[in-house]
Amino acid sequence: MWIYNSVSNILAEFSLLEWKEINILKNSMKLLSAKHIGSNVLYNNLLINGFVVKASTDEFKLICNKFDERINLLYNTGQIQITLLPTSSCNMRCPYCFEGDSYKGTFMSKETEYSIVKFVDSVIKSPITKEPIEHVSVMFFGGEPLLNMKSISRITKDITDLCVLNKIKYSFHMTTNGTLLSPKFWEKIRALNINKVQITIDGNKEIHNHKRPLKSGSDYNYDRILDNLKEIPKNIKVNIRINSDKEVIQSLEKLLHDLVQKEIWPNYVDRLKLTLGMKYYTKESKEPKSYFLNNREFYEANEKFKDLQLDFYNEWAKRNNKPMAKRKFLYPNKIDFCYTARHPYGITIDPNGNIYKCWMRLNDPQNAVQNICEPFDINLAGYAKWLYYKKYHTNTKCIKCKLLPICDKDCIKQQIDGDVQCTVWKYILRKRLKTQLELMKIAPDCIVLDTKSVVVTNK
Repeated sequence: MWIYNSVSNILAEFSLLEWKEINILKNSMKLLSAKHIGSNVLYNNLLINGFVVKASTDEFKLICNKFDERINLLYNTGQIQITLLPTSSCNMRCPYCFEGDSYKGTFMSKETEYSIVKFVDSVIKSPITKEPIEHVSVMFFGGEPLLNMKSISRITKDITDLCVLNKIKYSFHMTTNGTLLSPKFWEKIRALNINKVQITIDGNKEIHNHKRPLKSGSDYNYDRILDNLKEIPKNIKVNIRINSDKEVIQSLEKLLHDLVQKEIWPNYVDRLKLTLGMKYYTKESKEPKSYFLNNREFYEANEKFKDLQLDFYNEWAKRNNKPMAKRKFLYPNKIDFCYTARHPYGITIDPNGNIYKCWMRLNDPQNAVQNICEPFDINLAGYAKWLYYKKYHTNTKCIKCKLLPICDKDCIKQQIDGDVQCTVWKYILRKRLKTQLELMKIAPDCIVLDTKSVVVTNK
């Protein structure tokens, strides 16, 4: 017998005897004296872990307070996290791209580059956060960022010099379509200390080439990316993101087969991982809305993909005398805040220097808060709309949800657009936890408990 509490995020399992005692306590709580209840070990355990609360406790208020505390803590974290688009130009024409066709191959100017570095310098010297700046993180996005390596080189070198001078940690990341990552480009980004790269592959060759066609019309697309992946330097971590829809998820087994055949994955498992990403329908999408997955469909596809990866990996491990992999015990997490939206120095800058608080607003310059070449002003209404949004205070759908507060993410764009994607736990919590608990008992070697999960067992 087990109970789960979404407020404390604790799962507790009980013996049959304890379960009977819980029911006795539940039915006689009003009749028992405070002294008798207070001396009951099981009752105290339930109280400590939030399964029993005092009548005077306002749990919703506590949730809101904790939510506000976490936002305030994030706001005051000493970190600069910038996403830069060195160019809006791209050598692909993906029909689902949320940036649409509004950009016409713009490249970042040296003036904008200078203003970015100047902004970082000024924030390091006089931050508005309570904590001093300890880390500068830059993500190069696009378009296809590798089409403008000159800007990337200048910016990384200047920011690196600033951080070294001020004894501050720094990191550089990149999201690319992977078609240009020849050994020459791998060496360039390695030399610039760009040590994390995300590459998109949407299914097997046939599906990927259809979903992510090259503007040139060349068929050497999917194969080129796989050839480039065989050259990953040891000190660079790569995430292959698979933007999933109803067509893509049908080709995942073929994609894994190709990666194994070309000795890319799991051979490079120390530096490469595979992640299924959810593709969102936007007004810029040129694909039918019926192609896209809802939250529940995406979860089911993701679970099947994890099983596929596990099977492929363990077959490879057997052949190569490697340790076998296990499934992780899937468990709800605290809400994941969007750093770009929630932090004063979490900003996205397009090639023209326009500042946005959401990646998916890039297609419309009217959504820009200001320009990086202007004096940075955190008091502008365009910042406040994102920084201080509190969905628990305004969204009645969330307020009434019994799973509050184990939402997957805090996507303010969805809140503003009225298109909130509920956590998948809303649909699978009971079945998933029960299945995993049973698996731990009958086949403990097949599943591993994530130490970050909060699980209490009284037996």
